[in-house]
Amino acid sequence: MWLDETNDAIYQVIDVTAGAAVWKNLSALDTSGSSYLTSDFNITGATTVFQDTGLSVSLPAKGTYLIQADVRTRLQVASGTGGGIYVKLYNSTDAADVSNSTRMCIYTTATAQTQNTSPVTAIITVTAAKTIKLYAARTFDGTLTSSDIAGVSANGITALTYIRIS
Repeated sequence: MWLDETNDAIYQVIDVTAGAAVWKNLSALDTSGSSYLTSDFNITGATTVFQDTGLSVSLPAKGTYLIQADVRTRLQVASGTGGGIYVKLYNSTDAADVSNSTRMCIYTTATAQTQNTSPVTAIITVTAAKTIKLYAARTFDGTLTSSDIAGVSANGITALTYIRIS
């Protein structure tokens, strides 16, 4: 990637042939957007049941997109051997998971609250406008004191971003 600060353009190399590199102007695509989880989402489902967190982005048109989520999680075990939080990207327009997007964000056996921020990255190609959502699930053997996806706070934020790359 190269940022041309003079012209406010971003370029990506698409051919690295020595002396004849070919660059693509990503700014010409001019399609990106972000959404932020504005309040905490408490995961209440049974173990391994994914729930809609309410965080989504709308891909405006046909194309290939880089989807990036930064997911801030909090988990506390009350009893049992441990618990975890998993997230995935979900294409709600087509009612389908985004392939290979499931991530374990946190796993703990601690009775003190544990926090973590995890990235989720996917490159997807769509044939028309689509809505991509962030889903979350928890796993546990015993009882959890808390299991949530954090919204906006002084300690961080959960965000979902897309950039059209072709």
